[in-house]
Amino acid sequence: MSESAFSRRSLLAGAGGGAGLLATGGLSACSSGNDSGGSGGDSGKNTAVLPTYVPYTGVTPDLPGTEQGVDPAFRNFPAENPTSVDEVPGHGETVTGMANIYFAVPPGVGDNTYWQGLNDRLGVDLQLQMVSNADYLQKFPTVIAGNELPDMLQIPGPVTGSTFPVPNLPQLLEKRFTDLSEHLSGDAVKEYPNLANIPTRTWKATVYNNGIYGIPIARGAIGNYHFIRQDLFEAAGVSPEPKSYDELVETTKALTDPKQRRWAFSLFNQPASCSVG
Repeated sequence: MSESAFSRRSLLAGAGGGAGLLATGGLSACSSGNDSGGSGGDSGKNTAVLPTYVPYTGVTPDLPGTEQGVDPAFRNFPAENPTSVDEVPGHGETVTGMANIYFAVPPGVGDNTYWQGLNDRLGVDLQLQMVSNADYLQKFPTVIAGNELPDMLQIPGPVTGSTFPVPNLPQLLEKRFTDLSEHLSGDAVKEYPNLANIPTRTWKATVYNNGIYGIPIARGAIGNYHFIRQDLFEAAGVSPEPKSYDELVETTKALTDPKQRRWAFSLFNQPASCSVG
């Protein structure tokens, strides 16, 4: 683990939702918040106070979100690019981290202008181990067993496509990681506007041992969307809201036309109805 004079408070001040894999001593949660994750293995008895949700208002979405969990959306990238945190959080410290990556590992900092610019904006020497997704499940236990944890460490979880269980995770977190509750619980998170912008529901996956042990990777409340071709439903004279199984079967038959290579359910871009569009 690197010797860093970085305080959790100063680092968090500049961390956004995408940059928030952190804890002094390491940790990010990447989990869907199942019973063993969101409840920290304590059968849902955790009493940690989740961070207060304060939506960011620096830009106005074209399609506002809803309280039910629909995310705000933009038709175009906002013309204005306001700064949510004015100060540079670091003072030249070294910050280490490790996480998985689904693509080719990018060039190192010496040949990577984006990485160099990120270091400048954070005011740190950011040293990251980017491990391929296929190798991460082998790398993670090796790092734990070697007792050389980076400052930030991604915890494998269901969202990464992994079924890899972390044995005795609550005990591991308690002994080797940092409880961030003092800085993030309730209204304390308001000091860090980018973190406060993460919806409360997402924080549940970071709660163990009655404490907050990580920064979540924020994802939409709805994992999959279903789209329909309204024009095809209308042309077939069927309702897009079948009321029974038998009506659903008849609807699929009406929408299916093998001669046109059209099927009722599909994963392609031009279906009558599809699960992911």
